[in-house]
Amino acid sequence: MEAYEIVIMLIAVVFAMMGTSILFLGYNIAFNFIEHFIIGGSGAVALIGYMRSLDKSAFQYIAGGRLLLIVPVVIGLLVFTRWTKFRWLARYPTSILIGIGVGLIAGLAIQSQIINMASMTMINLATLSPDPVSAIIMVIGVVTVLTYFLYSRTYSYQFHQGRLAIISRIGRIFLMCAAGFLWSRIFINEAIDPLVSRNIVWFRRTVQELQLFFGI
Repeated sequence: MEAYEIVIMLIAVVFAMMGTSILFLGYNIAFNFIEHFIIGGSGAVALIGYMRSLDKSAFQYIAGGRLLLIVPVVIGLLVFTRWTKFRWLARYPTSILIGIGVGLIAGLAIQSQIINMASMTMINLATLSPDPVSAIIMVIGVVTVLTYFLYSRTYSYQFHQGRLAIISRIGRIFLMCAAGFLWSRIFINEAIDPLVSRNIVWFRRTVQELQLFFGI
């Protein structure tokens, strides 16, 4: 171990003792120093990381001629106006960030959970894949489950308590089958598989030890 490594290790030990001194001496000067040191050091490290990130993602490109990147940099810097009397300017970057985030999440959710699933169902029905029976059952399940989740006041009575209530009941059966499959799969993966694997390992080790003992 190098000399500077020993010195750093000793400093770390001293700092650790100063930090734990609050347990025995209460709030004291040593703990106060460590508290301010950690907060200041964490802030400095975070600031350096932010500056490096800005340099790699914005400043270097701006210096290369992409002047439009000045706009997002200025919008990001408006966050710090919260510390001034012009704190209302901080609402703009917050609103932009929230709007973009909600738009991305909603767009991806609609595409993955509605559009892709509906198109896959229609494609399977048109091509009768993986087989005709499975394709028909899938379409029936999709339609009945969607019918079960109708919350419109105009149509909910007919589909839940009226003449078409059988459709919602079929949808509920599909939901219960899906929930049972998922729970059984979780139970198998989380409980049975580790138990079986552990017993197999123990049995295998026992057999191997017996083979070694009898020289087989």
